[in-house]
Amino acid sequence: MSFILVSMLSIAMVSCSDKEPQLPKEPSSDKGVKVEGHGSLRNQMARDYFAFNVNSVVFNTTEVSGMTVFYLGAESNLTTTEAVVSTGHYARLVVANVDGEQNHVETDAGVSVEYYRGGELLFEATNENGADFRNHSYTAELFNNGLAVELDVEIVSRSGDSRFDVKYYGNSTRWPDSLESLADVIMKEIYVEYYFGRADSSDADQYLLICSTSPLTLTDYGEWVMLDKEGYMMQIYFHTYPQDNKLQLPAGTYRPSSQLEANTYFSGTGYHRFTWDTNTNKQVYNESPAAFSGDIVVEYDEATGLTTIRAPYIDADGRTRVMAYQGKLGSFYDVNAATVLPQLNESVEFNAVSADGIYYGQMGSDAYGTCEIVVYGDKYLSENADEKEGTYAATLMLTAPTLFTTKEELFAGLPKLAGTYTESNTFTKTWTWFQTVEMNVYGMVYPYGTFIHKQDGSYYGLHGYAETGTVVVTAVEGGLRIEFDLVSKNGSTMKGSYEGPINWTWSPVASSEDDGTSTLTEDYEMDLSRHKTARLVVPDKIYIGGVGYTDMSLYATKWGSQSVNRNADIGYQYIAFGNIGANEDEYGNINKGDFAYIELCTAPGEERQLKPGHYTVSQKRWPAYFRPMNEEGEGVAIHGMLLNSTSYTSHWQHHIAGQTLSIMDGHAYFYDGEVTVTYNDADDTYTFDFDCICVRKHHVTGTWTGKVVGVSNAEETALTSEWHAPLSLPVLNYARPVLDSELQSELVRSASERTALKR
Repeated sequence: MSFILVSMLSIAMVSCSDKEPQLPKEPSSDKGVKVEGHGSLRNQMARDYFAFNVNSVVFNTTEVSGMTVFYLGAESNLTTTEAVVSTGHYARLVVANVDGEQNHVETDAGVSVEYYRGGELLFEATNENGADFRNHSYTAELFNNGLAVELDVEIVSRSGDSRFDVKYYGNSTRWPDSLESLADVIMKEIYVEYYFGRADSSDADQYLLICSTSPLTLTDYGEWVMLDKEGYMMQIYFHTYPQDNKLQLPAGTYRPSSQLEANTYFSGTGYHRFTWDTNTNKQVYNESPAAFSGDIVVEYDEATGLTTIRAPYIDADGRTRVMAYQGKLGSFYDVNAATVLPQLNESVEFNAVSADGIYYGQMGSDAYGTCEIVVYGDKYLSENADEKEGTYAATLMLTAPTLFTTKEELFAGLPKLAGTYTESNTFTKTWTWFQTVEMNVYGMVYPYGTFIHKQDGSYYGLHGYAETGTVVVTAVEGGLRIEFDLVSKNGSTMKGSYEGPINWTWSPVASSEDDGTSTLTEDYEMDLSRHKTARLVVPDKIYIGGVGYTDMSLYATKWGSQSVNRNADIGYQYIAFGNIGANEDEYGNINKGDFAYIELCTAPGEERQLKPGHYTVSQKRWPAYFRPMNEEGEGVAIHGMLLNSTSYTSHWQHHIAGQTLSIMDGHAYFYDGEVTVTYNDADDTYTFDFDCICVRKHHVTGTWTGKVVGVSNAEETALTSEWHAPLSLPVLNYARPVLDSELQSELVRSASERTALKR
């Protein structure tokens, strides 16, 4: 008996592929819809070329020794073999054992197929000694440890009067194997279950889940987290359709996306890999989470109450594996409903006797300097628990119109901090104090901003989060006089004062000469020729350091008077050369080679147009440096910024081809330089000439010519004035402002060290 293998391209991210077949309408006839031969099937099974859709695939490797048994169901959302069989309309396919990526069947011994409709067996064939098969060919492949499957089956009975066909490429479920057989890494501990509510500019709800392979603790000195042994931590932002029970994570398949779409997870978050350095006896881990490599499957068993989460990832050896969590999720905490830490429900007035200060420097515009001053009441810092009970401290986060460059300059310029400060929820206004937000840092909650803390003998103490009021700073000999008159979120008054010296910590948030945003050691010329089209996207939000994701519509009112083009609104667009988020390029190959993204400023109303001209990369990523193109054809390309591996910022990446997807091996974020855009009227194409400069002062050059299309709701359209429905970038609402990793690390360190938060 001859055996034919059908060669297929394996792709790990099934549902993200541009080649994913669209299912035809389910036929109304009980007999099925007639198809034109095997090649015309698309995610269907057919008897004698009368086809039905395959909407569920469940398989196991335990039912028949040495064989893999596939159950193909016509109904959707079936996750057990019993559920498939109970419908009465299914096929049961038995093939030699399939376990792993690109493992083709090597023998036809024991192969069999059964096809049922209405509970009646309509087709049956086995291949023991070739008894029932006239001819056949098939391929069975599993990807992502069973999260996806590809089947291509043609079987003709020996009599020749009947045949069975399957062509399927999509999701699958392994059953009833244990979690250990489904996953390579299993999460044991769950630390964060947060519900953020409705996402901005979206109909999706947001959830955050953090779990790990072993107990997870927050460490001092900005090291973020520590596991008690080598392992992994999984961090996932889910976006779902609104649910009746908003505090329960819905089951389903979540695809990666940088947008706030329902049934997706935020592709900018993923997992940390922790290892152990035996020489230093310290833990080693990647600073930013690595992205998952495909769809995440969430399953819920009503009988047991167990939730199973499976996520594919690329391990250190470059292979795709699966990490998973199985257990009873608690009710997700609604972070918008109330504060986490215990609140102070009384009026406060005290005179402080000492003060500490942390100078952060630039957290907003270049001219602004932000500092945190903590003033302590008498006995607050006592080592005697009985003495310090009932005492107070006040933390004041102030932004003044002065930026000091050295600690000596700070001491010499303390009078420049003198003035009256009023409330604000951003770092973009001078003479303001920052209102309190709670920062959720891997399960540990810290207040951040301006607040009162009372020692009451409990672990957390009591907090009064400032909502309105004033802080008055006056220069005095040897220090400052600070007077605050604040009102908390629950309406309590909080007053106090301090006069004297301040013990300063110098901790400005500023980029180093080499901040890790470039891997280049010399100039580099990009080859972008493999990308036949470029994509133009118009987000309605942009990331600004010290502020976070911000609506573009706020530029005119918030920063218009500060911009170079005074009183001018600003539009925003980015151009993508290659789709880093997909596994395949436009030619069907695994993504590799050079990719580039460039962000451009436009005049308001012109975001969906691409204007030829000369764009100079701005000196800093701040609206004061943004300006749209002028009449001379000069505009601004926006300064790049490393942002938790998110792709949408001006930069270059290079990828190599892994087994099932591409792996980045080089990058450079554009901090200086220029991009020239030319329109070619003869063939309606654009030419982009790059000469950009990274943080290490190396030039990234290259030229690309081709069509530019608009991207809207995952569809590519001609770039015309009628193009509509811009996409929006992701917004994480758990803390405002959204802070960069360097600043968050410093805040965690200071929060754990500073005596204002000592228990």
